[in-house]
Amino acid sequence: MSNFTTREGHSIMKRTRLITFAAAVIILMAAIIPQGSVSATSPISVYVNGSKLAFTSPPILQNGSVLVPMRPIFEALGADVSWNQDTSTVVAASQQTKIELTIGRWIAKKNGKDISLLSPAFIRNKSTYVPLRFVSEALGAAVKWDAKRYSVTITSQSGSGGGTSKGYSLQKAWSLGPPSETYDWIQGFTIGAHQTTYAMDGIKIKARKDGKERVYFSLKNLAPKLEEYGLNDPATIHSFRLSDMQERDGRLYVSGLLFLNKENEQYEYYNQNILLLGFTYNLIFYIEDGQPHLVYVERAVVNEKPDNFTWYETSSGQPENILQWGDFYLYDYSRYLLKLRFTFMEDGSLIVPRELAQRHYLPNEGGGQSVSHSYHSVIRIHPDGQIEELTSWGSHLGSIREYSHVYTTDRHVLPVLKNGELTLYTGNGYIMKEQLHSGQRTFTELPEEDSYEPQFLMERPLYHKGKLYFLNDKGIFTLDQDQPRMLIPEPSIDFTGMDHTVYIVDFDYDGKHFYISDFTTRTIYKLVPSA
Repeated sequence: MSNFTTREGHSIMKRTRLITFAAAVIILMAAIIPQGSVSATSPISVYVNGSKLAFTSPPILQNGSVLVPMRPIFEALGADVSWNQDTSTVVAASQQTKIELTIGRWIAKKNGKDISLLSPAFIRNKSTYVPLRFVSEALGAAVKWDAKRYSVTITSQSGSGGGTSKGYSLQKAWSLGPPSETYDWIQGFTIGAHQTTYAMDGIKIKARKDGKERVYFSLKNLAPKLEEYGLNDPATIHSFRLSDMQERDGRLYVSGLLFLNKENEQYEYYNQNILLLGFTYNLIFYIEDGQPHLVYVERAVVNEKPDNFTWYETSSGQPENILQWGDFYLYDYSRYLLKLRFTFMEDGSLIVPRELAQRHYLPNEGGGQSVSHSYHSVIRIHPDGQIEELTSWGSHLGSIREYSHVYTTDRHVLPVLKNGELTLYTGNGYIMKEQLHSGQRTFTELPEEDSYEPQFLMERPLYHKGKLYFLNDKGIFTLDQDQPRMLIPEPSIDFTGMDHTVYIVDFDYDGKHFYISDFTTRTIYKLVPSA
């Protein structure tokens, strides 16, 4: 079992499939002689490190998934492939990796550890077929399926074959130690200038440089600035949820959400009074020379009725958006809200998405207007504090395109403004470009091998020196001309020595190494390529 799990709703742990004995027999028979396999209308081309492969048995499409012959691809990536007739097992071995795959089974072995398959391997025309994604999980190669061109591109991280991609070990960069207060938990971090690392621990921002750490700033010291908004009470300050944190020109910019509980209004659940009813606020500030400066404060969505709460209950009856810290219960208002992830322009302006508590009106084709009770927009905050709205949409990004199959990841939106063109990179795998002078919008959907198991959801976006990076439940990837390229597949990370599931809260990049933070151990790790 993998030890890699994202903190916000997606698990990277390999899925264990529970099936009845009768179903297992049916699956095994179907694996040997697949009934639903249909060859593509056009032949599927496969390129490995830039070279086109020739097949005696071509790749096929089956139930919307791409299945490829295992031997020629694995051999092109530097592995030796052998067949054990007695056990119906394929063995692929390279210098650092051994893959064992038995026909008809949902589970393969990589260096003795289980890897789940989207579908069992099967034999057709004397060739063993596997799901395309298995190539990435087994050998750590970057895999891309182009549905329009019927082509598969496979690239080992070395880019030149001769072996599998490098693995990565976790090197401890900073352990925050045990929490000193009830509300301490690692919300996120950033690698700043001169290799100073900033981590938000509860409501304290800690800084570490040259092995020495200190409390850089406490949000308690922000309370006087928030008094005019009525957001200065301790409960509201402790409700802060970090969205983004970046250092620029000697200033540490911080964005996030605050929750203001309405006086004497609580919701009783299992005999517990839960702080539920109230208002959410968008907040951006920066710290310079130890002093806080407000950049933007505005009320976001309203949580006024218990209906909003019960709508998010799970099948177990337990609310999935209630947090318990010690003896204190708090409504996790931030779970479904838009994150204030920002980018900078050269003049110091911030480009920020926001969610507001007001109605959004859209004209109907037949006349009249339709109303969305949630309002989203992207704004530009100029250095002088002036706010300019650049674009807007209704309840979710699905309202500005025809269809969206993933709504919950819309809270991950990264806006980038260049030369009058606003680009939104959304968590559900869509890129929207809008020409601000004309309002013309275009959409690009990242190609996926399997739309039901998307690999390139653009979650936890990171913008570093003009380059985009994303962390999701499949690993860390980037975009090249709006096309995804996996940099660090999750299976390539070595979790040896970890006795717990690693809950990833945040990640960052210093131009050479990626870093991830583990919620469980309150530790920031550097991802170091294995020798």
